[in-house]
Amino acid sequence: AGAQVLTVHGRTRDEKGPEAPLADWDLIQKVKAHVSIPVISNGNVVSFDDIAACLQHTKADAVMSAEWLRRNPAIFYGGENVCLFKMAREYIALVRRYPAGNGVVK
Repeated sequence: AGAQVLTVHGRTRDEKGPEAPLADWDLIQKVKAHVSIPVISNGNVVSFDDIAACLQHTKADAVMSAEWLRRNPAIFYGGENVCLFKMAREYIALVRRYPAGNGVVK
């Protein structure tokens, strides 16, 4: 009732951890076909190439990644190899430039 965007993870609540099956992109595609709001696909985005594959398969409006971002924070950077230390320094500089209050950080 009033949702403006929907994020769909192609796994069930119980399907998590290192032994989890692949996310079901067909399920995400079916959800996208049946709603009129933007859909964000989540699951199985391990590399930059996976982004295009996921969007093509699911027809989603966007892709998100959580677990793999912890392993490769440059996953959305265009497929380039990025020095993670340089990226961390840039992040710290941004945090110092744009501090967030305690009520914003979870």
